[in-house]
Amino acid sequence: TVDMGAYEYQSPQPITPIITTEPINTLTCLGGTASFSITATNATTYRWQVNTGSIFENINNDSTYSGATTLTLDISNATSDMDGYTYRVILTGNCQLNDTSDIVSHSIIPNNLYVKQVGSGDESGSSWSNASGDLQLMINQACAHSEIWVAAGTYKPNRPANNLNTIDVNNRSNAFVLKSDIKIFGGFPSTGNPDMTQRDWNINVTTLSGDIGTINDSTDNCYHVVISSGAIGVAELNGFTVTKGFSNEFTAIRVNDNYIFNYDGGGMFNAASNPFIANCKFSENTAEYGGGMSNYSSSPIITNCIFSGNSATVVAGGMSNNSSSPIITNTTFSGNTATDGGGMYNFSSSPIVSNSIIY
Repeated sequence: TVDMGAYEYQSPQPITPIITTEPINTLTCLGGTASFSITATNATTYRWQVNTGSIFENINNDSTYSGATTLTLDISNATSDMDGYTYRVILTGNCQLNDTSDIVSHSIIPNNLYVKQVGSGDESGSSWSNASGDLQLMINQACAHSEIWVAAGTYKPNRPANNLNTIDVNNRSNAFVLKSDIKIFGGFPSTGNPDMTQRDWNINVTTLSGDIGTINDSTDNCYHVVISSGAIGVAELNGFTVTKGFSNEFTAIRVNDNYIFNYDGGGMFNAASNPFIANCKFSENTAEYGGGMSNYSSSPIITNCIFSGNSATVVAGGMSNNSSSPIITNTTFSGNTATDGGGMYNFSSSPIVSNSIIY
């Protein structure tokens, strides 16, 4: 035999797991998917948990959740009941040492969003009592085929059309940019909990105004109040007064891969886009071309609208059409001025106009 002498067992040194990237809050469309992820070192196990209102409980993989014991938790088929659920993940290292992530929330975007001139409640836009005061934010967040209901008041674009995630209230490139398959309705009362039956855009005037900067000083107004660029699906603008756009500079920006010219379309600029526009009034907009509206390679459907008091220093006080075929019904053009084509000017265009007045 060989004498090995004294032998002492040495246990592994305890190592604490460390989360290096925390999960973040997330927004999900109703019926959509979401995920929460972390990065970490020294972890041997992961356990995601959910708090549905009182305590955190372990998540098990099922038709809603997957990845419950991994770095990433995936959520499918989000329901309205899941709005406000909070999540965390617990990591275990050797010797049972733990680390716990930040608590994060999961918000479900409803099919209808609500906007008031002055936001209310938590301003999430989930209801009239929680109406947002930021119309473009609601457009950005809206899920496909959602509707945005806007109460009477005056709304000014607060985000550059080519950088919609940034607020810059006095930037002349600000505009309300339409989003594919999103319908926006103005004309709701500004108080109470109105539904569609109480909507009246003549009484509850809902104004989209480019009069940023110094009030009534047109030289610092937005180049365009509304922009629709690219494929827009069934997007709709309905029940608004669009006013005080001022397109006067021979510059351009790109929105959805299309050039938007800052001398054209003071009220609305459509670029390779075919939105549906109803019950709207375009007034007191100014441009070099197309004071009220300018259409480039676009065929918007325009019904029950008024173009009045718009002006252009060159052509098309009311509407300019360039390689476009708008369909115009039950619409009045009056009191628009330009050097040429006060009401409408067409270049390589074939508008279809019915039951309408241009004078």
